[in-house]
Amino acid sequence: MKANVAIAIPTYGGIASNFYDFTIALISALQFKDIGFEFFTYHGDSLITRARNQLITRFYNEAEEKGLTHFLFLDSDIATDPNNIIKLVEWTLKYDIDVIGGAVPLKGFKDDLFQECQTFRLTYNDEQILSDNRMMKVDFLTTGLLLLTKKAVFDLIEDAKKKDHWYHSEYKDKKVVYDIFQTGWKESKITDKELGEVEFRHYLSEDWFLCNWLRDLGFDIIVDLDIKVWHRGIHDYRFCDEDEYNKISYCKQLVASKDRLWQVEDADDELINYIKYANKIEGFMSANECATLHNLAFELEEGLEIVEIGSYQGRSTSALGLGCKYGNKNKITAIDLWGLDIDRHEPEYKDSKYYDSFKQNMSKLGLEDLVTSIEGESTLVAKEWDKKRKIGILLIDAGHRYEDVKADFEAWYPYVVKGGKVIFHDYYGKFLGLVKFVSSQEGKTIECVDLIDTLYISKKL
Repeated sequence: MKANVAIAIPTYGGIASNFYDFTIALISALQFKDIGFEFFTYHGDSLITRARNQLITRFYNEAEEKGLTHFLFLDSDIATDPNNIIKLVEWTLKYDIDVIGGAVPLKGFKDDLFQECQTFRLTYNDEQILSDNRMMKVDFLTTGLLLLTKKAVFDLIEDAKKKDHWYHSEYKDKKVVYDIFQTGWKESKITDKELGEVEFRHYLSEDWFLCNWLRDLGFDIIVDLDIKVWHRGIHDYRFCDEDEYNKISYCKQLVASKDRLWQVEDADDELINYIKYANKIEGFMSANECATLHNLAFELEEGLEIVEIGSYQGRSTSALGLGCKYGNKNKITAIDLWGLDIDRHEPEYKDSKYYDSFKQNMSKLGLEDLVTSIEGESTLVAKEWDKKRKIGILLIDAGHRYEDVKADFEAWYPYVVKGGKVIFHDYYGKFLGLVKFVSSQEGKTIECVDLIDTLYISKKL
C-alpha cells in the first residue's frame, strides 16, 4: 500500500525560518521515497487544543476523497531528520502500528547538566515490541511529533460522536468540529518520603487525554527512542542521557547565545584566547555547529584522521583543530579550491586571499602541526590518499549541487572507518541537491545520529 500522509501544522507565530527549512527538506525526502503528502495548516489560533481539533476534523472529512492514509501532527517548533518521518510511516506499514511518535524534549533545563541535556516525560509499561530497534509501548506521548493511521483517527471521531463530543466552529455556518483534544484534572495518589501517601488533583494536558482515549479504544502508543527530536525556542532543547553527558562533559555546548562558539570547563588562559580568536573568523557555521565539531574532534579516537572538504577561512577548521589540540592530537586535512580558476568554483569564493586568511588563522591558533591544507580538487586528492590513513570524521561542505556532493562523498567514503562520522553542512531547504543526495544514502551507506542546526551528522554503516 502506498502511504499518503496529511501533515498537520498548528501555528501561532512559531519559529518560521527554521521550520521552513525543515519543511523543504522533508518535502524532498518524501518525494524521493514516493510517499504522497498534503499539508494541513491552521493559522492564528492561540489555543492549541482548538487548532488541533480543527485539523483532525479536516482529516476525517477529507481522508476518503483524497485517499489519505496517515495523519501526522508536526508542530512548528519541532525539528528532526526528515528521514525520521519516513521511518515512522514505514513502521506503521511494516509492523501494523496505528499510533507512533518521537520523544519530544520538554522546554527546560535539567539541573546540573549542560543546556542541551533535557529529559522527556514518558510513562513506560516496560514492554519492548521489537528487538531490532528501541520501539517501546508507553502510556503517554506528546502530540508534537505523532503519527496516526486513518483507522486510529476514524475510531477516535466515531467514539467522539457517540459521546457527543463536538461543537460548532462558528454560529453562522455551524460546521461541526470534534472535540478530541481535551484537558482537565485527575485524582491521583503519590507516596512522598516525608508525607507518606498523598491524594491530590493535578491538571493534565490534551496529550495525556488523547493517549488515554486511544488506549481505551485498544490502540498501543509506541515511541521510537532512536528518533532524535529537537524542541525549538529561545534555546534548542534536545535530549541526551547521563552516559552521553559523562562522555562529553569536558565541553559545554552553548545554545543560548549565537555570539559564543563553545565553552570548555577549566580552560586555561591560552585556550580562552584561542576560542575568542576563532569566534571572530568569518564563515558560515553557527555557534551550535562549531561547538558540535569541536566536541566530535575532542572525542575522536587516537590515530584516526579528519578530512574537511570546503574550508574557506577556517572557521570550522578551527573548531575541529582546537578539539584535536586539546584531545588526542588527531591530524586534519583541509581541502578547498580557494584561488584556483575552476569553472564550478563559485566566483565570490574564487580568491587566493581566502587561502592566505586560512593559513594565518591556523598559525594564530597554533594548529600548523595538526592541520595540513591542500588547494585543489577534493576528488583528485582522494585518488592519491594513502589507504592506511584511516578517517574518523569526514566533513563535506564544498559544492552543494547533487553531483558535487555525490562526487565528494564517493571519493572519500571508502577511507572512513566503519562507525566513523560523515558530516554534511547546510542540510536544509535552500540546497535541495544536497538534501536529496543525503536522503538517497540514509540507511544504505550512512545512518543519521544527530542534526544540529544545518549540520547533518551520520555514521558509516
